[in-house]
This record gives sequence, C-alpha cells and structure tokens, in this order.
Amino acid sequence: MKCYLIPYKFYINYYADFSKEIDDFSFFSFFFFFFFFFFFFFFLLQKDSFGFILFKITFATKYQKVIKQTFVTFPDKEVHNS
Repeated sequence: MKCYLIPYKFYINYYADFSKEIDDFSFFSFFFFFFFFFFFFFFLLQKDSFGFILFKITFATKYQKVIKQTFVTFPDKEVHNS
C-alpha cells in the first residue's frame, strides 16, 4: 500500500534518488504527525501540565480571551446544593 502525502510531480523531482524509502516514509509520517499533535493537544495542554503553563506564559497576554473560551476548567468535586 502506497500513500503519497506530497504531489506526484514534486515526488519525482525531489525524491528520485531514494524513491524506495519514501514509500514507507510518507505512509508512516502521516501517523507520526497525527499522534504527535494528538499527544500535544490532549496531554501537554492539560490544566496542570508544564506544556499548558508554558502555553499560558507565551500566549496569555495576547490570547487571554481565547484561552478562557477554549480551555474550560472543571472543579475537582461536584458541588450539590442541598
């Protein structure tokens, strides 16, 4: 199974020397980038992780309203009014 993530003309011109390796590389590079971004958004951008703290330090001043709308924090315990 061959999966080309780049245009065929660009594939011929640029990868002519190692055309056998790019067949497997283009197929697995899709899953590599997919799981990288999945790991980045769902694990590094959690509430108390280092990646989310670094994200807030770099972008909090400019995109503070977007961060409040995007990342919703929930309380640790549910509060029931009795």
